[in-house]
Amino acid sequence: MSLPKLGEEDDCLSVEALDFLSAKLAAPLPASKHFLSVTLPAPMEAPEKFLRLVPRKSGFLWRAMGRQQFAGGGIAGEVKVQGADRFAKLSRTVPEFFSHIATFAFEGQPPPPVLVGGAAFAPGVPSVEPWEEFVEDAFVLPRWGFRRHGGSASITLSVHRDELASPERRMHILDETRALTRAFEYETATSLIERIDLAHATVHHLPSSEWRAYIDAIHAAIASGEYKKIVAARRCVVNLQRELEDTGFMARIFAAYPDCTHFAIRRDNSTFLGATPETLFRKRGLGLETHALAGTTRISDDHRTDSSRDVAALQSSQKDLGEHDLVVQRICSELAPLTTSLHYASSPSTRQVRNLVHLQTPISGELRPETTVFDLLAALHPTPAVGGFPAREAAEWICQNEPLERGWYSGTVGWIDASGDGEFAVAIRCGVLTRSRAYIFAGAGIVQASDAAAEYAETGAKMGPVLRALGVVF
Repeated sequence: MSLPKLGEEDDCLSVEALDFLSAKLAAPLPASKHFLSVTLPAPMEAPEKFLRLVPRKSGFLWRAMGRQQFAGGGIAGEVKVQGADRFAKLSRTVPEFFSHIATFAFEGQPPPPVLVGGAAFAPGVPSVEPWEEFVEDAFVLPRWGFRRHGGSASITLSVHRDELASPERRMHILDETRALTRAFEYETATSLIERIDLAHATVHHLPSSEWRAYIDAIHAAIASGEYKKIVAARRCVVNLQRELEDTGFMARIFAAYPDCTHFAIRRDNSTFLGATPETLFRKRGLGLETHALAGTTRISDDHRTDSSRDVAALQSSQKDLGEHDLVVQRICSELAPLTTSLHYASSPSTRQVRNLVHLQTPISGELRPETTVFDLLAALHPTPAVGGFPAREAAEWICQNEPLERGWYSGTVGWIDASGDGEFAVAIRCGVLTRSRAYIFAGAGIVQASDAAAEYAETGAKMGPVLRALGVVF
């Protein structure tokens, strides 16, 4: 890659923009402000490209088609929480955190600062593989953030006030900015997709006999009358022949699921990433959007194959319709005290995601003025689609009985901004990539009528596109 020499003008960052940044870095911050965030124009590039260039520590990517896209790396500041009251803690600490950020933009009004991150399926993640670096729920103000929305894109630099103490440190920040923006302009997109060939990799699946024993235990719990549905999860582990670059793996997963929400959360030695079809919620002002996604059938992902009979069977399946209705009921009952109105269809539609067709009911509403992102997180997570019904009781049963540590699988990932808006997705169709292994997760909703062998096949179908993204032949 050939870059302009220092001193030459950069197309993506003008001399005027650099002078603006230099002036903001040198200006004293008010005593109440702990962070400086400066937003500069950026080229309309893919967020994955930005992720390749920024510091790995707490890297983040979020790409939802037709909506805001984010990428970031490095840590300017962060909020970490643990415990059963984790969302209540966030409701107290995040607004306070945002109040200490001074924001400026070279063009127009500065965008509201954004915290990015996620939360585990349940509080109290133990330090076991592959979750050693994900034991706390964490939301980060990235040192370097890229935002793309509509027809514009921007880069935001956020630094703690301690970094502004000397001219030498401020000059280092300017040089860092110039190097990053030049690299972002000249980095070639073709380097994003890496050839991955693991056809002979070692893949460890949960034996079907152990799965059957677990489903028998779930059926016994449902027969007790305490539960109507419990979601069972399993994972497979791929021993890698060599260390893989996570952005190459991302590109292949994202290509496999183009209509899903794409996410990645980096730690020092591992990356949690996926392409999820399930939105937990989207809040913009008082507007709310969410959906129920439950009830699944497997079809061929060859577009030449007629799957109409399979889809019709799903739409008439009393088992799947009942499972779906539990999710709709629970979401609406939890949202009722937080909204002034809710709207949804009386019967579900279908949504195809590769080789699977799901029953889906979009739900929209008007929030009460006092309802916050944190209220929505506390009310909706975990949904019955990943936990069961009753939701909280089923989640507790899973934590006590499932022979798997879910960690952030079936948790939630997303973003919150200082204006009170946010968007979160349910972390499914996902995995963890470490230096030597890949861990792929999938789950299936179990009701009294569920068949262990069919649900084992369904979870395998959900893992399939992610395994193929790794190049695993099965």
